[in-house]
Amino acid sequence: MNSLEQVKNAIMAQMKEEQAAQPLMDVEAVKTDLLDWLAELRLPSGCKAVSWAELIHVFPTGPEDAEQTSGVRVRLALRLNTRENKYLISVMECLDRDSRGVYLISVHVNWKVPERQVQKLIDENYRGHFDDVLRTRHTLWAQTFRPQELGEAMGSCVKAILSNELVAAKPQEPELEPLKHPQGLPPRFPKAEES
Repeated sequence: MNSLEQVKNAIMAQMKEEQAAQPLMDVEAVKTDLLDWLAELRLPSGCKAVSWAELIHVFPTGPEDAEQTSGVRVRLALRLNTRENKYLISVMECLDRDSRGVYLISVHVNWKVPERQVQKLIDENYRGHFDDVLRTRHTLWAQTFRPQELGEAMGSCVKAILSNELVAAKPQEPELEPLKHPQGLPPRFPKAEES
């Protein structure tokens, strides 16, 4: 083996060691960053939650995740509703060792319960198991980000939601009350007096 191949192999081995040494997502730190970003927004009207923290669903890392070397796991989920649609912002982590430190964020729209149940039946019949991955037809936005880029990624998600909600304005007709024409009353003549 020549020296160039030895150097190349040493570099590759060092890169693999560094990638393997990187920990999984620090879910609490990412949640804190997300809450800092959400602090600028007021809670949705009619919401029973007292803070944004109550609306974020957390899926912490477990020991089984550290052993896996492939797949994607949802770590944080935030559901948002508008008058027309239901949205899900999900922060995900890829378990591949060479992807550690880079996360995924996506916005999904209207994953309806009956649709999910039908998909579950199809997956179980054809694959033997249910694949709980969100479908691409529901995805409005997806991107990768590093922890310090979460604010920018959330801004992109909100732009995607706003773009989905905007509709063309209907031309407004002036609201005019129709003119009321007084109806004439039929004449009433007094009865002739008998003399």
